[in-house]
Amino acid sequence: MRSDVSAKPRIEDVLNRPKIRRKSGLTDKIVQQMMERLSKGEKVAVEQVKAISRDPKDDIFLACAETGKADYIVSEDGDLPALDPINTIRIVNALDFARVFIRRA
Repeated sequence: MRSDVSAKPRIEDVLNRPKIRRKSGLTDKIVQQMMERLSKGEKVAVEQVKAISRDPKDDIFLACAETGKADYIVSEDGDLPALDPINTIRIVNALDFARVFIRRA
């Protein structure tokens, strides 16, 4: 199965949620910087989606991360963090990723 789905709108939606903003201390500037970096990221074409997560809708994100050799998956749900780490990919919440992002910026 091939999928050409962009995760950027979903990511931006999550980063702009009031609960996430309050919890993580994200500002408009930080979200803008994160989205700019994501825009420069590599587009990956996933040829196969393996059933790994308890929630089948999450499997595409795992496949994209694996294909794109991602360092992190950022998730606030209860299913993906239970898999952390998966191979060399860390699965973290938005607050932990924001801390990593700010340190690297």
